[in-house]
Amino acid sequence: PCWALGNGGTIVPPHVGKEVDDAAGRVIREFTPPPQRRIHIDPGYRQDILDGLHAAAQASGGTSYEVFGGFPVDIAGKTGTAQKAYEDRPGYEPGAYVGTFVGFAPAKQPKLLVAVMVDEPQGEIYGGLVAGPAFRDITSFALNYLKIPPDPE
Repeated sequence: PCWALGNGGTIVPPHVGKEVDDAAGRVIREFTPPPQRRIHIDPGYRQDILDGLHAAAQASGGTSYEVFGGFPVDIAGKTGTAQKAYEDRPGYEPGAYVGTFVGFAPAKQPKLLVAVMVDEPQGEIYGGLVAGPAFRDITSFALNYLKIPPDPE
């Protein structure tokens, strides 16, 4: 439900794809989006959280990404780094980590949520370093592809 923060309280279950087109551009299969539901989020609380996620993205060095026409789009997001637990007993596997970056774009009026998880990264382990670059590339591509404009000034 973290996406509900970005879109004003509507929970949209994750899904991929709207339709499949053939080589001529004709729709050959459509996908029905999963049902949505609404939750109440106090608007002031919601804005505080989004502002905090925007500040967190700035602290990680990922304030904005260039999109179509060269306009920067601000992002809001959070990194994460976690040790992996043993599957068969209590405790954590030495040297086994998961690095994540989850974020929204544009920051003020989110239209896109991207989550990147890197399981057992080699070398660097921190989410901002191992998942951040993939988040940047995926988000930049998706914003351009979907023609999502930057936040209004």
